[in-house]
Amino acid sequence: MINITRSARSLMMLLTLMLLTQEGWAQLLTENFSYSTAGNITSATANWTAHSGTTFYPQYTNSGLTFNGHAGSGVGGAITISSSGVADVNRTFTSQNSGTVYMSCLVNFSAGSGSVSDYFLHFNSGTFNARVQALTSTTNLRFGVSKAGTPAAVATNFSFNTTYLLVVKYTFNTGSLTDDNVDLWVLSSFASTEILAGTPLQSTSSGTDATSLSAVAIRQGTPPTGTIDAIRVGTTWASVTPPATYTLTYNGNSN
Repeated sequence: MINITRSARSLMMLLTLMLLTQEGWAQLLTENFSYSTAGNITSATANWTAHSGTTFYPQYTNSGLTFNGHAGSGVGGAITISSSGVADVNRTFTSQNSGTVYMSCLVNFSAGSGSVSDYFLHFNSGTFNARVQALTSTTNLRFGVSKAGTPAAVATNFSFNTTYLLVVKYTFNTGSLTDDNVDLWVLSSFASTEILAGTPLQSTSSGTDATSLSAVAIRQGTPPTGTIDAIRVGTTWASVTPPATYTLTYNGNSN
């Protein structure tokens, strides 16, 4: 009995390690904002570079966001954006042009973009794809996503000064140049699988497909004003929604 128990434990450990290894390789980028110098994000680290504008960069803060159950909760700092910001920044990852690409992050907004449709987060590969929007509707916060054009927020209300987990899924399809699909989830509690996350808040295939995805970008201009933290990019849901016990990384692209 003792030998069987030990064998079972060894097998469980091996299977767990294999699963973590697979999800580790599925990760393309892990950004916990673990830097030492507060202020301009491009001064705090060479990982982020500007692609539009040269003044009032997104700011790095040593205080990160927390989200129960998430591996990035309370780790490192975060990045803040505001309506007075001008410069937009991006961080690259290994280019993808097939399958699915997921992007997740924690967000907490103190103000949306009024009635103006605007976006704060997207993939940047020469074209801006999977644009995620946050705006104000009366006293509420609403989110939306587009594949390439201007997003339209859905009529689901969220709260300001509350931390949410955002997950974006970009699916490459091969039938035409306009059939790729983008899904957006805005979660108030941690979901370790896509099934547990439920139906996306929004899905869209409207617009021109991306030829590839190779960078995640943070955009300023008009509001929203708030904080972004714990950015993940990967090819599976599990690779971008690591539970708090998930600590292994394998691709070396982590901060």
